[in-house]
Amino acid sequence: MRTRLLAVLAVTTTGLMCAAAGPAMARPVALGSAMIHPDTGSAGGQNAPVAQTAPDQPTAPDQPAAAAAVSPSPTPTPTPSPTPTPTPTTPVPTPTGTPTFASNFSGKSLNTSIWATCYPWMDVPSGCTNFGNADEQEWYLPSQDQVSGGVLHLVAQPVATQGTNADGQPETYQCRSGMVTTLPSFSFEYGVVQVVARIPSTAGLWSGLWLLASDEIWPPEIDMFEQWGPPSPGLSETFHPDDYQAVSADPTTGNLATGWHTFTLQWTPTSLTWWIDGQEDLTTDLDIPAQEMYFLADLADYSMSSPKSCQGSLLIQSVKIWQAAGVTPAMSPSPTATPTPTPTATPTSTATPTPTVGSNVAPAVQPASAFTAVPTSTPPSAPASIPGQNN
Repeated sequence: MRTRLLAVLAVTTTGLMCAAAGPAMARPVALGSAMIHPDTGSAGGQNAPVAQTAPDQPTAPDQPAAAAAVSPSPTPTPTPSPTPTPTPTTPVPTPTGTPTFASNFSGKSLNTSIWATCYPWMDVPSGCTNFGNADEQEWYLPSQDQVSGGVLHLVAQPVATQGTNADGQPETYQCRSGMVTTLPSFSFEYGVVQVVARIPSTAGLWSGLWLLASDEIWPPEIDMFEQWGPPSPGLSETFHPDDYQAVSADPTTGNLATGWHTFTLQWTPTSLTWWIDGQEDLTTDLDIPAQEMYFLADLADYSMSSPKSCQGSLLIQSVKIWQAAGVTPAMSPSPTATPTPTPTATPTSTATPTPTVGSNVAPAVQPASAFTAVPTSTPPSAPASIPGQNN
């Protein structure tokens, strides 16, 4: 499973616990065996009739004894195969209200006021890569993030590109590609993420839709979706929690390289649940993050072994995030209220004073099912208005 590491931080990865795709459940088959009853007698046997002869008469030639009647074997009653009990699934959420964050990529270029084009710890005009993954062969460049026809294209090309290694020394990469993140403009805690995308399946490409912690400390990491093209094709949904081994599923889908497909993640205080095109694939209640995270999309390359490696585009039609109602963003805590001196009550007063709630008291977290979008405050470097942005 893909493990995104923060290159500038010394971290120890947790182990991986992969949910391997097993064979389909075999339908139970009732195996009936015909019961063969023993004969009740046979010619010359204990119960066989014997031909009688008259006294002093020539003995008649022996006659064959009549075969004893054999009781027919009863026809077994077939045991009906039990009907498998379907695994209960959670319907895909349908949030109401205006998304807290929405981008439909209108215009002719990426809106860099809300989208960054590199990891936040390495966001430089000359590009970046993820030094924490030794398999990655690409160097990300802003020029590979292209917008046209209401679609974001993260474009991978097999072009020699000058970058740097983990020590900051010059290094040439044989693949250039694109990535985007919502940090520093937007991050959130709890809610529903919905991405409409088309995933390439060409050689060497490694597509990802995922969430990372806004404090840039790994883990946690929530991989909404990853897909690898040949030579080791596969796809996965994975959660890397703080204190446990990774939880993962290998969903079965149709061809994600044709048409548009909807990837949905619901994150509540008690669970994480994944869907692809309305089909639930994975849910967990293990060590759910309680901190702000941000969204990333990237098109990496893990193998340059094929002449067709690093050729393709990850297309994204829209990204929408509905933050759970009643959650105060962790990145911009409410200021601590200045205590107001309580006036001394007069001797004749018997009324109990009503306590005043200070501005430092966060609103209560709503039930997990409450996903009505609400405006949220943003970090100082964020644009003045996040909701309703169109790139």
